[in-house]
Amino acid sequence: LIGLPLELYNNSGWLCWYAPYPKGCLSNNSCTRGKSSNTIRWIHYGIVWSAIFFVTITLFLIFLHVRRQEARSQHISNYVPSRQESSRSFVGTLMQRRRSSEESRKNRQMSRQVAIQSMLYITPLYLTWSFTTLTRIYQTSFDQDSFSLLLLMGIFYPLQGFWNAFIYVRPRFLNEKKKRRRHIASSTRSFFGDALNSTVNTNDHTDNHTTIHNSNNKRTQAGTMAGDLEDSDS
Repeated sequence: LIGLPLELYNNSGWLCWYAPYPKGCLSNNSCTRGKSSNTIRWIHYGIVWSAIFFVTITLFLIFLHVRRQEARSQHISNYVPSRQESSRSFVGTLMQRRRSSEESRKNRQMSRQVAIQSMLYITPLYLTWSFTTLTRIYQTSFDQDSFSLLLLMGIFYPLQGFWNAFIYVRPRFLNEKKKRRRHIASSTRSFFGDALNSTVNTNDHTDNHTTIHNSNNKRTQAGTMAGDLEDSDS
């Protein structure tokens, strides 16, 4: 709103923004509008780049914190107990090492995810505002426009919303992808498990049938031998 009473809104290359009017009037001090436009511009860009640097530093500190947790877990997993501790709780030590190793592996995965998500988050900010800032620096320094910078600014500046949507949707997409893989793996294990159980049950049934048949044969042979013995006695 401050631009309205100060008459700051004028032709600024490819959009209506803070700019002096007429174009090129700053060189001979003949501006009829927007005399303080450059000052307001750099206040605006100072606020924007301060926010970008703050976000960059914050994400970097978060990544360092995750890495420290990762190193701590790795240190615990590499702990070698003394002989006395080993003789007392050898099994407990092995279980603790196993849990620590799994936690360290999970932390490494987490640090990678934090690094990737952080880079994806801050890269569009730099792409969006770098060409815009360079365009304003060129306009202030040479009092004219650069077609190449205006073109890059026109391409990347409107894409800020697209990159933001992509960045925030990506974790949900990855979670759904993991769930789908787990479901496929669970279905595969269930299928092969059922097939194995069916095979085992079939073999057990065959073995039981064979056992019963052999038992009946033994009974028949025993009865035959008993009959022969009675005939010989008589």
